[in-house]
Amino acid sequence: MPDHSVPKQYGSLRFIGCCAQTAALDQFSVFKDPDGDELTFSTGRLPVAISLSSNGVLSGQSNNRNRGAWFIVIEAYDGFGESASDGFLLVIN
Repeated sequence: MPDHSVPKQYGSLRFIGCCAQTAALDQFSVFKDPDGDELTFSTGRLPVAISLSSNGVLSGQSNNRNRGAWFIVIEAYDGFGESASDGFLLVIN
């Protein structure tokens, strides 16, 4: 069975602002796997109307129930038990 390296973070997730509109943020560009393994993404609890696809796109729309500041942690998995994570502040107006 070949060794598999931990996914690497290239750059960092940053402060994101969203104002009363639909927005999407692609996390895939931040995480890469040195072995070329396909990564899947997950996160914990997200604000209402915000979602993270398994391919790393965080998207959603501002509404009365999700406005405010939210600390979001994204984790990238390589399918072989290795992962990397980073967090950022999402501000929804």
